Amino acid sequence: MTAAGILTFSTLSPSSPFIIAVIGYVLFGTGTGVANVAMRDVPPGLSGTASGVFNASRQVGTSIGLAILGAIGADAATSAWTSQAAHLPGAARRAAIGQAGNVASARISSVTRALGAGQRPAAEQAFSHGYQVAVLIAGLGLIAAAFIAAFGLRDNRSRELDAAAGEPAPPCDPDNPTAVAHPHHTFVTRPDGRDNRVNH
Repeated sequence: MTAAGILTFSTLSPSSPFIIAVIGYVLFGTGTGVANVAMRDVPPGLSGTASGVFNASRQVGTSIGLAILGAIGADAATSAWTSQAAHLPGAARRAAIGQAGNVASARISSVTRALGAGQRPAAEQAFSHGYQVAVLIAGLGLIAAAFIAAFGLRDNRSRELDAAAGEPAPPCDPDNPTAVAHPHHTFVTRPDGRDNRVNH
């Protein structure tokens, strides 16, 4: 559901109706909430570890992911703007290419001051293209991560559980109910409360 919200964001453009952004935020927020609620199914003994891994992966993934996606979006916006500037005459083309950094960082007002208000639609379109590419990659990455978590990790966990289920249970000693059986050792509780290990 989080991926659906991000993919909805990838369709946004300067002319998109606000309702599309609302739908994207609803899907994204619901998916994020479901991920947090899923933590309640973690066994109590692993809750601390699971919470630490979850929070660390979210923080590290957010910082690294934003850096990577930002670079991808800036490159896509710059490429789109450069392609549009290639159709301008010589001096205007050089001036437009010099504004590629402002376009990639959404400083559209700086572009219009340098090139004129007539270049605003082209600058907005180029920046939107970079934004859409970056957000689309983020959504596809979430879908890939969901498949890995649902099928790859689950298969590994199933094999571990199957292997554990196939091990015979340690036998109990009916003559000594205080003895705890182990495949190789038996721990016998002495009257003083201490345990003695008896090797088989």
